[in-house]
Amino acid sequence: MKLKNATLAALFALGFLSIGTQIILMRELLIVCSGNEMVLGVLLAIWMFCTALGAALSRLFRPERFSSKMILALLLVSGIMPVMMVTGAFQLKEWLLPMGSMVGLKDTALIGLLVQFPFCLLNGFLFPLLSVKVASGTESHRFNPFSRAYAWESVGSLVAGLLINFLLLWFFNPLNAIIVLTLLYYLPVLLCAGAKTPGPWFAAALAFVFAFGFFMYLIDLSSLVEKRRFPGQKIIKTANTPYGNVVITLNAGQLNFYENGVLHSSSGNEISNEEKVHFPMVQHPAPRSVLLISGGFSGTIREAMKYRPFRIDYLEPDPSLIDIAKTFTVQLRHPSVIPLVIDARRFVRLTRDRFDVAIIDLPEPSTLQINRFYTRQFFAELKQKLNPGGVVSLSLPTTSDYVSEVAGKLNSSVYNTLKMNFRYVLPVPVDRNFFIASDSLLTIKIPEQIERKGIPTLFVNHYYLGSDLLSSRSEQIIQQISQEVPVNNDFRPVTLFYQLQYWMSVFPEGLVQTLVIATIAIFLVLISLNPVSVGMFTSGFVLAGSEVVLLLSVQVLYGYIYQMIGLLLMAFMSGLAAGSMISSWTLKKKTWQRYVVVQMMMGFYSLMIPLLIAGLGLVNWPGALTQAVTMGWGFAGAFLVGMAYDLMTGIAKGTPKKAAASGYAADLFGSALGALIVALWLFPVLGLTATGLILSSINAGGAILIWINNRFFVNL
Repeated sequence: MKLKNATLAALFALGFLSIGTQIILMRELLIVCSGNEMVLGVLLAIWMFCTALGAALSRLFRPERFSSKMILALLLVSGIMPVMMVTGAFQLKEWLLPMGSMVGLKDTALIGLLVQFPFCLLNGFLFPLLSVKVASGTESHRFNPFSRAYAWESVGSLVAGLLINFLLLWFFNPLNAIIVLTLLYYLPVLLCAGAKTPGPWFAAALAFVFAFGFFMYLIDLSSLVEKRRFPGQKIIKTANTPYGNVVITLNAGQLNFYENGVLHSSSGNEISNEEKVHFPMVQHPAPRSVLLISGGFSGTIREAMKYRPFRIDYLEPDPSLIDIAKTFTVQLRHPSVIPLVIDARRFVRLTRDRFDVAIIDLPEPSTLQINRFYTRQFFAELKQKLNPGGVVSLSLPTTSDYVSEVAGKLNSSVYNTLKMNFRYVLPVPVDRNFFIASDSLLTIKIPEQIERKGIPTLFVNHYYLGSDLLSSRSEQIIQQISQEVPVNNDFRPVTLFYQLQYWMSVFPEGLVQTLVIATIAIFLVLISLNPVSVGMFTSGFVLAGSEVVLLLSVQVLYGYIYQMIGLLLMAFMSGLAAGSMISSWTLKKKTWQRYVVVQMMMGFYSLMIPLLIAGLGLVNWPGALTQAVTMGWGFAGAFLVGMAYDLMTGIAKGTPKKAAASGYAADLFGSALGALIVALWLFPVLGLTATGLILSSINAGGAILIWINNRFFVNL
């Protein structure tokens, strides 16, 4: 193999390992951080910032000082890091936090930084170094050498994405998948070693890889990690689905169901089961058809069957849980119970059946996946599927005798959202704050209704509950409701933002401080960049922001962000490779005018995202088709950024090392800040449309700045 092709093989391997590790690690960190999708922006920002720091650091060293042997050593070291990252994430959480503690913003950032920093810094350092090696060996090549390097790294990322999403994660658990990924990464590294460092160095590299594989074969790391995650519990089953990671454990005879690290439900809690079912069921004179969204594991189906309904349609936000539930829940075998393997929102939208009572047995809207069942749009769809006098029930954590400002806003938003669709909304505060909604009159005298209907209960009766106490506490909740709190929408998830505020208010750092720091960082980065690098900064900011918007929007519409992380990252990396290479082939003359045009096209691209998502929300396409459309749009944005990188390296003046490192670092710095700000503020607070407008304005502003400063390009 020619030496220049050996360097391209190393770049391919670098992209292959980087994006493969990122896909698996993001999924695992989502579990570590209790399924909160907002942390994806934080984790992506840390990833890109550390990589950008490595690229910027490479500018301090002369490429010729790094021999092939040194580069080989760095590539070998990089390969052993992913396994340590995946296993270390859960270990760090255990060290930093007491068992069962909430993972705050500071802890999320600290875990993400400690896990990702060494790997990302090294990869960011290696890319400009290898790019310069490609450039120095291809003077006569007709293509832009930096575009070739960028494209080969992106192609490696694309191959890793395809392999992980369509093969590895279907046949291996995440930890074993990353081991296989690492062994495959070492193949092009060894190919590069054989061409550039033959003899003893190649033999040493081969021995290193063999020792790594043999050590991983001997140690069952997956079992060790799972046992540390659930100490004292027997793991019955684990499964990775498009919607998340599911774990079922047994502890003292009680089954516990975890989804993305969050306790979904447990068996044996009779008080909770009776409250969830009887509070809404007694409101209807004769409930014959019941819709149960989640909770079938815990025993709610058994309580609902006391009313002798003709049918109970049981749904889970993650349809794969239905198949698992059939193994552990006897009630699902009853002929009146119909477990349906379909996304609950899609079912409500498409079904022709009508229901007397709908019970939403879900945790509080602390994630977008759950929040989609607390929005104005969902309540409107659900109401259309209710018979006259139909009843809806849901619950939030109890506010007890003290209601904090954030908890009050959360209760107010859910109450106001229900009130937009139903004439009557009745709060029933017990261990949780239940909200019963209907267009028919509702009664707080639940114990009397239970007794009148002759329903056998252990706890929900006049011995356990007093109607007078329920009435006074219900009135107290109503008095605390603020009509000024906005309703919760699919693409302006204010209840999720209130949960985010609470999440941050528990810890010393707050949302405002985080955003102020991010704003200062943007300002400092911008004043340190030349006009050409500003374009890469804004392109990276908008592309990463768009990536987060697409991921979060997919979660809102369909609930399977866990699967889409890899697919969308794969689409982005393939777009970067295609854009860089096609621009290098077709745009022989690199001009700042073309650079500005690409920047303006990026602004138009982000402006169209709200229209794309709104359109997907109106159609009932199959999941595969909507995924393809989303991936296609992600590919288009990355294609433009790939073109921008090729044009940037063509018009920037100075040494090749400076062009490669500066543009790459600016792109990643912008990406880091874009992912952070969109996830923590723009999307949850301002909504989808405003986020698209702001992202578009940022790119347009960058293009205008380049236009104004083009007279300085000759000095760059």
